[in-house]
Amino acid sequence: MGDQSFPFSVLIYDGECVFCSKTVRLLLKADTKKNIRFAPANAEFVKQNFPGLNTASVVFIHHDKIYQKSSAVFEACRQAGGWVYPLSLLSFLPAKWCDALYDFVARHRYKWLGRTETCVLPSAYPGRFLA
Repeated sequence: MGDQSFPFSVLIYDGECVFCSKTVRLLLKADTKKNIRFAPANAEFVKQNFPGLNTASVVFIHHDKIYQKSSAVFEACRQAGGWVYPLSLLSFLPAKWCDALYDFVARHRYKWLGRTETCVLPSAYPGRFLA
């Protein structure tokens, strides 16, 4: 990870994935305290601050700790709070099971909802996206 520490959490996601973008929008609405910033995996911010980071799955960074796959989803829900917080309580399940479900969804996400050529950054959320 890079040398910088941030006063906010960072969710790195597949910006071309419609399913992922919809999930980001849900987290944006739930995170009323604005603790989380969002960055598409191919953003310059990610390349500069987290060189060598494996962004093949969703990544959540909170207090310099890196979460991936299902643990990233659970921790993002925990930090966002609000109505998505109860999803974080599923983290008591074995990681192997949760990651298997994550991998299943990841394999089918383009088939289910498609992909876009570019990441659409909602203008309704200024300052929440890192480019």
